Amino acid sequence: MALRHTALLLAAGTLVLGGATRGLSEAPTFATLKPSPLRLISQSWNELQFIQADQQGRVFVLRGSPVLEVFALEGGKLKAKGRLEGSTIGPETETSAEIARLSLGGDLWFLFKSPTTVEVFEGGKRTKTLESTWQISDVAAGSRDLTVSVIPVEINTPSPESPTLRRPPEIRRWDGKRWETSIEGDYTDEEPPGAVSWNLKFKAVYSSLIAFTPEGDLWLAHQYSPRVRHYSPSGLLKDELVLGAGKIDWFQQKPADREAQERSIDDALRRSGFSGTMSAPGTVPRATYRAIAIGRDGFIYLLAETAGGVALDRLQPNNPRYERLLLNGCQLGAGALNFVAGRHELILGARQGKGGTWEIPYQALDEAKWKQVPNAFLDGIEIGLDEDPGPPNRM
Repeated sequence: MALRHTALLLAAGTLVLGGATRGLSEAPTFATLKPSPLRLISQSWNELQFIQADQQGRVFVLRGSPVLEVFALEGGKLKAKGRLEGSTIGPETETSAEIARLSLGGDLWFLFKSPTTVEVFEGGKRTKTLESTWQISDVAAGSRDLTVSVIPVEINTPSPESPTLRRPPEIRRWDGKRWETSIEGDYTDEEPPGAVSWNLKFKAVYSSLIAFTPEGDLWLAHQYSPRVRHYSPSGLLKDELVLGAGKIDWFQQKPADREAQERSIDDALRRSGFSGTMSAPGTVPRATYRAIAIGRDGFIYLLAETAGGVALDRLQPNNPRYERLLLNGCQLGAGALNFVAGRHELILGARQGKGGTWEIPYQALDEAKWKQVPNAFLDGIEIGLDEDPGPPNRM
């Protein structure tokens, strides 16, 4: 498929998926938690904000325009720490980064532009640009290395691998010279209940969020099905959590929602330099997970879309429970979210600076009335119905 044609499909698919929300079912009544708003200068920004934390829990904010500026969150204020210079995907080129990740050491930034480009910055300067032949879903950074989750779609490559692969790549790592597949996935025969393009189907089935623990374990959460996987540093599957049947929830969009998405698609195409229009599909998947963070208290935290709104979920590998709180008092908006673990709190933020930023201290998480999510299965066994959760295991 030509790159131009693929780019059009990617632009459309991304916007459609970003608008599909409220996926996980609600059986019990969950307690609510209200994050505390942070009064930051970023509330005056109309541009994107990317919030990241290093291994020590220091929190940084990257402003996406008019230049790529880095700020440290210290004492409830943003303090300027310099710029990222030399980017070819910054706002001045009219193509902004979709994901920004900070290395655990805090000295490297990785900027991703869909579908395949990652720029690396060290000391505030762009040092290299990496091109993946597989479409990238998410980016995670270790101390010095780069890992991506991918959708099994090859783009603009003269020698495609897919015809010869028995299993598609799921996780790929840049080893300093080339991309290598570290974890393989599975091809699916699941079919949506309606007319859906191959691009939309693949994004719904394979899009995932990834994050590393300090020990190098990888956690992967599917964005459009209620599944969470835990891999060892060597890529061995250690655990898999599934809610219910673990299936994608496809639904028919309302005409008004479909028209609004078509306007957004047309705007995105014009910004990308393409002419013409595209139709939004009627059948789309509901989102499940929108962000993942590794807490400094030993828990894995996820932001999930539910019938009751955005929820904060958590699990701990050595204590098989999967618990939930509903968040209120923070309007996070649609699309990707900022979500990181600071030294003393979780930080979450909207996609744009003006959308707001909030904090949840670990003490508030300790005192909250968490409730077990029903129909949660860990490695095929239902969990957490009678167990005592016990005290948190702080790092």
